[in-house]
Amino acid sequence: MTIQNNTVFITGGGSGIGLALAQALIQAGNTVIICGRSAQKLEEAKQQNPALQTIVCDVANPHEVDELMRNHAALLESVNVLVNNAGVMNVYEIANTDATLERMESEVSTNLLAPIRLTKHFLPILQSKKEAAIINVTSGVAYLPMAAAPIYSATKAALHSLSLSLRHQLRDTTVRVFEVLPPLVDTAMPGALKGEGKSMKKVSPESVASEIVRGLQKNIEEMRIGDNALLYWANRFVPSIAAAQLNKM
Repeated sequence: MTIQNNTVFITGGGSGIGLALAQALIQAGNTVIICGRSAQKLEEAKQQNPALQTIVCDVANPHEVDELMRNHAALLESVNVLVNNAGVMNVYEIANTDATLERMESEVSTNLLAPIRLTKHFLPILQSKKEAAIINVTSGVAYLPMAAAPIYSATKAALHSLSLSLRHQLRDTTVRVFEVLPPLVDTAMPGALKGEGKSMKKVSPESVASEIVRGLQKNIEEMRIGDNALLYWANRFVPSIAAAQLNKM
């Protein structure tokens, strides 16, 4: 895929992988629009990267997504790359009282329903372009669930499945479907992991962003970054060992 002269829309772009990818794509010669729930984070990102365009939006809220598409129609009409990056990971045991239905439903809304809604909204725009892409950010737990984060794991598995289906359905269009499976990234998200998960090697958001850009250039549809390449094959050939290692976290 051509990685210059695109207009890219990134959810969860105020920090972490989203912001690092936005910076990398700007440096590569693209127009980048980021959205997120925190106006403060978006403003800080804008100060660091004046070329960024920012929109405050909680993509887990369907009404805010509708307003996003309606109020920024002229800007979003130029988008040819959608990056579904926003995600929430909660660590709990479903049987415990802290695992409320509200918390679990919030994860599903952010991690799965938001990409579905945004994909549905953006597809007519993307299909009108000569070259376009949907990039879904999932995780290695899409292959093998992490018991400590059951809803997160389930939503990433579902988004992985959706990516496969979309890729098949859009095979004869100008829209390519990519999936990015990052390892543990040095952000606030994996901070609640206990045990060995605390000491596992984490990669920087910038290194993940660099791998994504490289993967786009090479048209790698399923980008297994870092340890996730090993996890994929381990799960295929020795699933019990792979599950034991993953669930030491």
